[in-house]
Amino acid sequence: MSSFKVTIDEDLLEVLRASAARHRRSVAEEANAILNEVLVSNDRLGLRTRIKQRFEAADRPELSPVKRKERSRFAALD
Repeated sequence: MSSFKVTIDEDLLEVLRASAARHRRSVAEEANAILNEVLVSNDRLGLRTRIKQRFEAADRPELSPVKRKERSRFAALD
């Protein structure tokens, strides 16, 4: 495995550390997992699939279709 050095600001490093702790990984393992997910995994998925996955993960209320009293009318363009 190769290595490289990157400089990031302290706020971002704290977020990375917290994420690593939540996933019980080292900071280096977490950074590697994030880069792999963003750069490798997403390239294998199409845009439709990525959008679907993002919205499936969101908490959203179920919506029922709107019942209309009248049919839609087109504007007269004279």
